[in-house]
Amino acid sequence: MSPETIPHGGSNGNGPNWAPILGQWEITESSQRFLGRGQSSVAHGQVFPVGLAVSNVEMLNGMVSIKIRFSSPFGAEEQAGGVVLGYRSPEQRYVFAELSAARSAYSVGEYVSGFGWRPLVANGPLEVIS
Repeated sequence: MSPETIPHGGSNGNGPNWAPILGQWEITESSQRFLGRGQSSVAHGQVFPVGLAVSNVEMLNGMVSIKIRFSSPFGAEEQAGGVVLGYRSPEQRYVFAELSAARSAYSVGEYVSGFGWRPLVANGPLEVIS
């Protein structure tokens, strides 16, 4: 079975509606850009802003495709970008797939209320995506 493309990301032919949950965002009809400001988190001894924006697009199965562009070169600072699946509320568990998180090129993790974000699988040296 070949993948089915949902027109403009919405099941009704309209574009998805986006809601910033964490951080400050610039959201247009065709893109979502985290501005690097907002609630901070700590990982590997570094403090950094966290952004999370969700849409009204529902997916029960299938494939997700996204384009991630980092605005600065990789270096000593932590930066990551990815897609969240299964977000319902800040109190409920969800999973995410990211580039450049957990000091690895590729990772899959989960958010657990009361605990925070934690990687489940992390592989590949960062140099392969820089």
